[in-house]
Amino acid sequence: MNELHPISSFILLLVVSATIGCNSKKVETFELPVDGKLVYVEGIRGDGWITANPFGELVMLNSRDQTRHVLTWDGFYYAHPNLTPDGKSLIFESKRAGNIGIAGLSADSDIYRMDLKTKDITNLNHEISSYVGESIGHRISNPSLSPTGSKLAMVRLVDWQFHLSYYDFENKQIVDLTTDENLKPMNDIRWSPDDEKLIYSIRRGFSSNIILIDISNDDYKITAIESYSEDGEPYGCSAGSWLDNYRFIYSCTRPNSRYIKIFEYNLSDSSKNYSTILRTDFDFLLPSLIINKNGDNILFLGSRPGTNVANIYMLNPVTGEMEQITFSDTDKRWLRWYENL
Repeated sequence: MNELHPISSFILLLVVSATIGCNSKKVETFELPVDGKLVYVEGIRGDGWITANPFGELVMLNSRDQTRHVLTWDGFYYAHPNLTPDGKSLIFESKRAGNIGIAGLSADSDIYRMDLKTKDITNLNHEISSYVGESIGHRISNPSLSPTGSKLAMVRLVDWQFHLSYYDFENKQIVDLTTDENLKPMNDIRWSPDDEKLIYSIRRGFSSNIILIDISNDDYKITAIESYSEDGEPYGCSAGSWLDNYRFIYSCTRPNSRYIKIFEYNLSDSSKNYSTILRTDFDFLLPSLIINKNGDNILFLGSRPGTNVANIYMLNPVTGEMEQITFSDTDKRWLRWYENL
């Protein structure tokens, strides 16, 4: 019998150990205190800080079986994960092919779909382009799947101009909503439950606006919700999520202040009401406020002083009680909550 060289044996041991280590991180027990599934990107590899290191992995928390699933382990860039309504696939932004640049990171982003059973990943840009008969553009980012799964909003670069568009799966066509040199949303694009309205936030100078687009008819109505200021100092505002087809929440934070104001906006009368005013000890609050359908719990990503990483927290907007859900020292981004899956 041929014997392995000691160095070869050592290398083999490292490879096997690494493989076992990776596999052991795929699924683990996790007690999630809310119903449904949470999906997000986590900087598990490297230094764990997504801001400094853009490579993260797709992660899902599942209350049904109280598990934490690490869905990828390849070191590519991931952002804006969306679960499909049947819970069988994940649609997300990624940089993984094409113009390979520094550190192996693609210069262009694409939208991909993962089969959660097989973990197979396919390029959704190519599929959509084949249906519409032409390329849908470059630097495709910020995908947001509507609640029924009939539309997919995205930001795309066409002729060196950013377009906010959506793909209509039923009619197999791309619909442009608006173009803007400052279009790049600061956070996720959020659909209303009826698939007919979108909200997102963009920065304008020293403040930011919440943008509302109504696509219920051919004459798309675009409304800029007035940015909030106090004592002449602008607040940075970020879109949250919808309570129903006519009400949504968003948050505003003044620079260098730990005060966070959470608003509820009502489309019926264009009213803005304070839902909650918080004074927190967070270094920063990421724009991922998600409220449940009953309006009694808000999930968000926030960073405690000195940690440099964000964890998931749950807030009761009525009582102000707050509970920390994740406690890891790895950064998290682009949180979404699916109550009914």
